[in-house]
Amino acid sequence: MPRAANGTTLIMGGTGTIGRYLMQELLPDRERLSVVAAARSDKSAQELGTLGYPTVLMDLDRHETLLPAMEGVKTLFMLKPYSIDYLIQSKRVIDAARKAGVEHVVNLGSFGADDTPWTSIGWNRLVEAYLQVSGLRFTHLRPNFFMDNVPKRTDRAQGRIVHFFGDTAVSWIAAQDIARVAAAVLRNPAAYHGRALPLAAEARSMIEIAAIASRVSGRQFTAVHIPPEEALGQLLKVGWQEAFARPFVDYMKAISEGRVPEVGGTARTVEDVTGRPSITWEGFIEQHRKLFA
Repeated sequence: MPRAANGTTLIMGGTGTIGRYLMQELLPDRERLSVVAAARSDKSAQELGTLGYPTVLMDLDRHETLLPAMEGVKTLFMLKPYSIDYLIQSKRVIDAARKAGVEHVVNLGSFGADDTPWTSIGWNRLVEAYLQVSGLRFTHLRPNFFMDNVPKRTDRAQGRIVHFFGDTAVSWIAAQDIARVAAAVLRNPAAYHGRALPLAAEARSMIEIAAIASRVSGRQFTAVHIPPEEALGQLLKVGWQEAFARPFVDYMKAISEGRVPEVGGTARTVEDVTGRPSITWEGFIEQHRKLFA
């Protein structure tokens, strides 16, 4: 696989929700930025290849693939899976990056307070802390709730939007905006070294989002709160590990009870980094109207 003389940018998670947008966002940069996508399987390699990107084998469950994947890599975009395994997997990735001579890691984490008592956010802070003491240059991206996850929990036939955090207004970010910020950082990582960038564009409750979806789509939607134990059962049914799902549900319960005040915080990061306004809920639903119509 060809490597640029000045180093390569390696993208993890290129076939996921954020990764797809990021790969698209970087397409115009290919003449001056050598981008390689990490692929866990032949299927993902073929999918990424349709965009014209070279791929390299990188399987987080096979630590022996990590160091070879980072040969010649200068900048790494690190995205973690929804699994308790991401703690040890992240450590292995950071260790391999250091050994391979990677200069900068752009780490996708999560929004929240640095002194958070909540496990789901705390795990991310532990990964950040390990990265910070590794000797590598770093940037942390901290998105709050993804707008893109709401259509996945929307029953169009019944007009129901299922959620876990009650009537509390939380802040949201579109995956496309995460990708835009990530691309800007990857183009000029030195400008963002040592920074944690909060990605939280608009605070809305699910009741408000259902009203916006109804107005924009022309169909009536209602927000339906799922209590903790039922939420846990749903997550386990779709394959979440209980050790990962239960802290997430505990966090959702705390949000619904108003015990996580920072969860509604917002920031102008998208505008400041990209020079373009962030996507609003109304704009997101208009853009994805077919998912609500």
